[in-house]
Amino acid sequence: MWWTNEFLRIEDNELLIAGRRAAAIAERHGTPLYVYGRARILHNYDAIRGLFAEAGPGLEARVSYAAKANSHPRILRLLERRGAWLDAVSPGEVRAALAAGFPAARILYTGTSVSEEDLRAVFGHDGITVNIDALEQIDLMR
Repeated sequence: MWWTNEFLRIEDNELLIAGRRAAAIAERHGTPLYVYGRARILHNYDAIRGLFAEAGPGLEARVSYAAKANSHPRILRLLERRGAWLDAVSPGEVRAALAAGFPAARILYTGTSVSEEDLRAVFGHDGITVNIDALEQIDLMR
């Protein structure tokens, strides 16, 4: 099947997640249930970094994780330790990134339809890069 890999596969007509029976995981933890794999997350991150490394020396690239995809503290800490940057779209995501250990200098904030309060909250942390996507936001910053 197109979606199978070392993390998610079918064996003997049974779904396995990281080598464990999905049914057993659901029985133990209940459903609905989200299951993430440390090794798979790092594999995906490293694969993206590797593509930029293969592009040639001198190519400076940052791989930023979109916190809106999943801001679970353990996932954020895992990626921060690996050297990822973080793309945040709300002050809450900025706070989650900082709490997970991301230095402000590795956080990129790109809010849409932001309020003056949102901008004040983000600008309250020195070092965060803020993308301004509308002229109206410049007025809010004054």
